[in-house]
Amino acid sequence: MNFRLRRIFVICGDPGGASALAPVVRELLQDASLSVHLAAYYQAVNVFEAQHLPFEELPLDLSIEGAVAALRKAEIDLLITGTSNNQLDLEKSFIAAAGNLGIPSLAVLDFWSNYALRFSDRDRDMSYLPDRIAVMDQLAYDEMVSEGIPEENLVVTGQPAFDHLADASASFTREDRERTRRGLGVGRDDWMVIFISQPFTTVFGSDPGPGYDEQTVLADLLEVLETLSGRSGRRLSVIIKPHLREAYPWWRDIRSDTVYVEVAGGTRFSSLALSADLVAGMTSTRLVEAAMLGCRTISLQIGAEAGAHFDIERLGVHKTVFSKERLQRQIDAYLSAPLVRDARRMSAAAGNAAEKVTALVHRMLEPEKTAERQ
Repeated sequence: MNFRLRRIFVICGDPGGASALAPVVRELLQDASLSVHLAAYYQAVNVFEAQHLPFEELPLDLSIEGAVAALRKAEIDLLITGTSNNQLDLEKSFIAAAGNLGIPSLAVLDFWSNYALRFSDRDRDMSYLPDRIAVMDQLAYDEMVSEGIPEENLVVTGQPAFDHLADASASFTREDRERTRRGLGVGRDDWMVIFISQPFTTVFGSDPGPGYDEQTVLADLLEVLETLSGRSGRRLSVIIKPHLREAYPWWRDIRSDTVYVEVAGGTRFSSLALSADLVAGMTSTRLVEAAMLGCRTISLQIGAEAGAHFDIERLGVHKTVFSKERLQRQIDAYLSAPLVRDARRMSAAAGNAAEKVTALVHRMLEPEKTAERQ
């Protein structure tokens, strides 16, 4: 009997989606019955390079016709995509191409927002729904159904990018903490805040967006820390974690006379978070990740327009602040309290999401056998 490798095409553009797909791709590459072709554009290129995964960089002008040609030429049996929302959204072209060719498609969701938008055309019709969507947990499942996404398309698998969190937290030692801090110029007894940036100014441009952005909330954070620095008795430090999608390095111009400011380089995020006294950000996946690691977390949505705030506390983040006054009270309380790890347990970080997505891939590749077993 002739044996034929099952061919899978994986495509992603955004860094969050690439981080979710990378553990899945690694699982698939270990399967001798599969041939996996990984394709990337935009910041997914950086993520896959850092993960040492072989990939093809796609041209940014690729059309649906080009996607059809690529899938047909490679005789693809299954398409796997991220769920990018970056105005280019090449994943949508490939989902449309797979539909034209009768190829089953699977999208892997990485965050709890913009569900319908990720699969919609300019008229907000969900024209790019894949056959299956791997979602993080029951919360995402329920919220997607409420936005009109059919239940039969959804499978709860967990978030593959979170699979490593439990091990990362358990294996992180006091020596690891001190080593990470030294590398950033932060002392053992300094009070260290990680600020997770996001590309709001890049995404929204001149549009007001939610009423705040990465630059305004960091300015608010520094102002509060400068106010508190004299009475804290400790050196206060802010370590900025840039986002891959930020268009220019605005953080290079950040200065403070009383607060130590540094930019994180290639340090692994879990090490940064576990070395910090507080992890601050806006609405980033990294903030949720830090909460799952047991870190103190705070969402800065200072200046949020009415109805525009994002409920990130439902995802485990400890606090959300909407004013500088509340931020100052919260940090003042943290400065006088001992640091206690409080891991937010969520099914999205159960630790076996990549395996569950891989099992779903095999079910989609062998629908006849699956039907027979049922």
